[in-house]
Amino acid sequence: LFADASGFTALTEKLADRPDGAEVLAATLHRYFAASIRVAARRGGDVISFSGDAVTILWQCAGENGEDSGESAAERGENGEGAAAERDASPAMLAAALAACRCALEMHRELLENPDLADCPFRIHSGVGCGALSRVHVGGVAGRWQLLLDGAPLREISVAEPLAHSGETVVSPTVWALVSGSAGVSGARVAEPPAPSDGYVRLL
Repeated sequence: LFADASGFTALTEKLADRPDGAEVLAATLHRYFAASIRVAARRGGDVISFSGDAVTILWQCAGENGEDSGESAAERGENGEGAAAERDASPAMLAAALAACRCALEMHRELLENPDLADCPFRIHSGVGCGALSRVHVGGVAGRWQLLLDGAPLREISVAEPLAHSGETVVSPTVWALVSGSAGVSGARVAEPPAPSDGYVRLL
């Protein structure tokens, strides 16, 4: 799940001339990120990184032997048939995809309904993808390390997130093949061009 905040630039410009503008901006970001972390924790996700006003959250799947799940639906084919097979083959993948979708929807509600965030101008737009990931730790200089991720989920959210408007979540075809029909999850196909949006779904 990649969730980006809408309204950050507008708030920055609004606070630019205030002597305490930097402090107010930092405090607002802190409350926004704290709320996001609480929701992610409730849904079993791990916050992997913060990128400016965006947050990346991961749900790791493990097979019966405790190892990371292997080949993803996205890697078996892009026509959705592999994804449908994944739904039957990997309950862990289904559970992770559902948790990510429900986390995204709950984050939207948190920003709207939490009284502690009543004056927070941020709304999020987010994308959800799933599949196998490669993980690499780089660094080591001065004890600093960075976790880098690559794989199908990153490619999918790079398409899904820009398709989401403020207050919306868009999921990849792989995710939708897993979660469609699950309780509490409904969606509508994204109609906007370009062609890469084909099969992406906006959660309702």
